[in-house]
Amino acid sequence: MEGPADVFREKLAERVRAAGADENGLVSVLAELEDAIDADPRGGDPEAVYAALVAWATLCSDLVAAFYRAHDGSAGVPVAVAAGVQRIARRLRHSLGHVANGLGAAGYSVTIGPRSSALSAALTWRTPPAAP
Repeated sequence: MEGPADVFREKLAERVRAAGADENGLVSVLAELEDAIDADPRGGDPEAVYAALVAWATLCSDLVAAFYRAHDGSAGVPVAVAAGVQRIARRLRHSLGHVANGLGAAGYSVTIGPRSSALSAALTWRTPPAAP
């Protein structure tokens, strides 16, 4: 799995700028982002795959935040935008499970949040109890 290429990131950022206040334009950008994610982590170095996952999640968040930063007249997001972010989260979640196993993490999460940080991916490790 590889992260998004610079050219692709710039293309999506330009499409968000061009969308103006049209939330359907944002929905279309999120669909293109979802389609571009190759969520097959097999054979990849777990640390490199994790970096790619974080790059995709960050791109999703940045695009949503940029759109609403420019058009901050409303509260929340429409169902279609939320659904687009959820589909991207599901696509990343499968790979994150493989990464967690490969790195020996105790668990993992994909979190969907507010407009300013729409999506994040994280690994967790158990801390051994302190010695007596």
